[in-house]
Amino acid sequence: MDQLLSLDYYLFRLINQGMSNVFFDFLMPILRNKTTWYPLYILSAIVLVSKWKWQGLYLILFAILSLALSDLISSQVLKNLFARTRPCLLVELSTTINLLLDKCSGAYSFPSSHAANHFALASFFAYSFRKHALRFVLLFWASAICFAQVYVGVHFPSDVLFGALLGLSFGYLVYKIKKAVIKTAF
Repeated sequence: MDQLLSLDYYLFRLINQGMSNVFFDFLMPILRNKTTWYPLYILSAIVLVSKWKWQGLYLILFAILSLALSDLISSQVLKNLFARTRPCLLVELSTTINLLLDKCSGAYSFPSSHAANHFALASFFAYSFRKHALRFVLLFWASAICFAQVYVGVHFPSDVLFGALLGLSFGYLVYKIKKAVIKTAF
C-alpha cells in the first residue's frame, strides 16, 4: 500500500509541478470550472431534442440519471467512507503544491466527483452513439477534466482514476437500463 501511495504522490508532483507552464496555468482552472461546461451541455441538449425529438429527450433523462447516480455515490457515499484529504489541504505538500484555485474546496478527494460525473456522461453517450466519432471527443473531454483536477492541485491521480472508472461503470449501467426500457435510433 505504501508503494501505491508513493506512486500517487510522485505522479501528483509530476503533473502539478513538473508539467507546470503558463499556458496550462491559464487553461486548466477554466477547463475544470463547472461554468465552462454549462454552455456545452445546454447546446448538446438542444441538439439532441431538435434532431431526435422524444428520443433525444429520453437520452437526456437517462444521461441525468447516470450523472445523478455517479454524483450521489462518489460525493455522498465514497468520499465520506474513504475520507482522503485533498492534496491542497495536506501539510506535507503545502510548501510545494501549485494550487491554481482561490480555495481548496471540500475536505475529501477520493474519488473525484468531477471525474466520476464527466465519465458517467461521456460513457453513457459513447455507448449510445457507438457508431459516431463524437464518442472519442466526449471521452477526451472527460479525460482532460481529470487531468485538470490533478494539475490545479485538488486531486491525486488515483482520485481521478477511480472516479473515471466509477463514472464509466455508471454510464454503462444506465446505458444498459435505457436499452432495456426504450428502443431508440442509437
